[in-house]
Amino acid sequence: AFLALPGPGGDCCGALALHAGLAADARDRARRTMAAFPGDAPILVDAAGCGAMLRDYGHLLGTDEARAFSARVLDVHEWLAERVDTLRSAAGGAASGADARPVVAVQDPCHLRHVQRAHLAVRTVLSPFVSLVELEERIAAHHARQEPVPPALAWLSGLTRIDYLFVDEENKDLCLA
Repeated sequence: AFLALPGPGGDCCGALALHAGLAADARDRARRTMAAFPGDAPILVDAAGCGAMLRDYGHLLGTDEARAFSARVLDVHEWLAERVDTLRSAAGGAASGADARPVVAVQDPCHLRHVQRAHLAVRTVLSPFVSLVELEERIAAHHARQEPVPPALAWLSGLTRIDYLFVDEENKDLCLA
């Protein structure tokens, strides 16, 4: 496997500038970021908001070069999911027996789920090795039964810092604000 780090200028994707209404600054950061990742190798990102921004460079800049760059961007879990069998072999196989497996709570970053639509890759990578607990499902179950969310679950999911919870029953989705 080959690993390359970005060259100068690849330190900020420009998402915060764009969110702040500084589109010209965001476009400048996008051009510098693209220049810092020459070639055609995949660009693996482990920050959902930045990954969403990098994947939107084609739209932001409106050039073929930017669209080609965006097509190279993958969430790191998408890349790993394509290699999960290799990971499983390297780890000596999948963990057996639900009781013997560590439990991992999963809550998707909004950008990973709704913008990149890459959240299922996280489960593909983790599920051979751990038992997954879907925090949104657990919270929704408590709400459906009109029970308070237990403090530990509220803390894990960030609900202790949330002012509003919107439930989209049609899409079975939660939005926290």
